[in-house]
Amino acid sequence: MSATRIFDVCGTLVLDDTTIGLMRWHFRRLGLKRRWILAMAAHRFSPVRYAFSAVERVTKSHVLKHVLLALLYREEMNDLNRSAAEYADWLLENRRISEVQEILEGLPAGGRIILASASLEPIVAALATRLSASYVASELEAAGGRCLGRLKHDLAGRKIDALDEKLGLGWRICPYLAVSDNLSDRSLLAGAERAYVVLHSERHRKRWRELEAEYISI
Repeated sequence: MSATRIFDVCGTLVLDDTTIGLMRWHFRRLGLKRRWILAMAAHRFSPVRYAFSAVERVTKSHVLKHVLLALLYREEMNDLNRSAAEYADWLLENRRISEVQEILEGLPAGGRIILASASLEPIVAALATRLSASYVASELEAAGGRCLGRLKHDLAGRKIDALDEKLGLGWRICPYLAVSDNLSDRSLLAGAERAYVVLHSERHRKRWRELEAEYISI
């Protein structure tokens, strides 16, 4: 069995978009009115979200995420980390994908588990702590202990580079296991000794054609 086990987070380990989820949890916990702006822009039936989705299909980038991160401007990182800890506990209790949980629980002792996610570092780090895992994630820019409302390092589309930086180039030579629902992780999955693709719809199966993988339909 692979010594390194790599798991995506959003839509793989848990059902939620954890960037939006963390912001929603944080604003609600502190009673901040910005939660209404977030709700208006992030709701899946929102015309604002539809408009950004159209832009994102053209630009191939997560425009909405970067716009919404501005709502975190001047938030204390310690407060955000506390929100992430609470949200991580709730996610693992209520929003885990059972089939992926079974893979995690069935792994033999030894080796290393790595959460590789373009979500925000506070929530990925909190989840990793609870799972005794390492992680790579998108890092928020901060100064004086406060968030600046933008990313310092965005992991979207560059998880392999981030893993290279964390583990050294040798990790690619050794067999590894990878689990993801994210099409941008195709190269990561293609290099795995054992790859699992999480399907949120059977229609998505054709996106992964020619990839040797085991499929998890949820």
